[in-house]
Amino acid sequence: MNATDLRLSPAPNVRSLILGAQSGIGRALSARLSRRRGQLTLACADLQQLDATADTLRPLAKSSIDTHQAQLDDIDSLRRLFERAGRIDHLIIAASAPAPAGPLAELDLDQARQAFERKLWGSIQAVQLALPYLSGNGSVTLTSGIVARKATPGALARTVINAALEASVKVLARELAPLRVNAISPGLTDSDGYHGMEPFARMSALARAGEKLPVGRVGRTDEIASAYLFAIDNAYVTGTVIDVDGGALII
Repeated sequence: MNATDLRLSPAPNVRSLILGAQSGIGRALSARLSRRRGQLTLACADLQQLDATADTLRPLAKSSIDTHQAQLDDIDSLRRLFERAGRIDHLIIAASAPAPAGPLAELDLDQARQAFERKLWGSIQAVQLALPYLSGNGSVTLTSGIVARKATPGALARTVINAALEASVKVLARELAPLRVNAISPGLTDSDGYHGMEPFARMSALARAGEKLPVGRVGRTDEIASAYLFAIDNAYVTGTVIDVDGGALII
C-alpha cells in the first residue's frame, strides 16, 4: 500500500451521523457505512421506520448503530440529536423536503417558501448546531440535485432551493476549514420516491427517462451512496459539488 492509499483509506472507528437515513439514498449510505468499524448514528423524523432500517443492517454491521428521531425543521430535536451523539467525524445530511412543482403562474409560493426553509435553512441550521461536536479534520456532506444547474420548466422551487444550497457549500468550506464541506447532486434515481407508483408503470417511466441519458438508464441508490463515501474518505476534496447524474447535465 502506498502513501496515497493510506491517505484515502477510511480511518477506523470513525463516528458518522446521517440525517435522513431511513429510506432511499440515505438507507443505501447507511448500509455502506454500517459495514465499517465505528459508531453510526441514524436520524430521521419517522423513528419506527428508522428502527426497521437499523434492524436490517445490524446482522452484517461492523459499526454500532444508534437511532434518534430528528428533522431539519425541528431545532429542539436537532439539539437533542447532537447532544446524544457526542463527537462526530462525518455529518451527512441526506434528508429531503418535498417542494411544489408547476409553472410560475400556478406555483404555491407559500409551499415553496416552506420547502426552502426546511431544506436550505434546515440543513444550515443542522450544521450550525453540529459545530461544537464536529472534529476539525472531519467533513460535512449536504445533498443537492441536478435541477440546481439544469433548467427544468416546472421545477422553479427545487431549482432555487438546490442552487442556494450549492452556493453555500463553497462559503462554508472556506469559513469552516479545515473541516471539509461538500455536496452530492444526484440525478434521476430509482428510489423510494417512486415506489408509490404501480410497479409496471414505475419501471416503464424510469426506463423511458433513462433511455435519454448517456448511460442509458437511471441511477441506483447504491451508486449515489458511493459518491457520499468518496466525499467522506478523500481528505483533499472540499468546497465541491459532486454530480452523480448519468450525464444528465451534458444533454
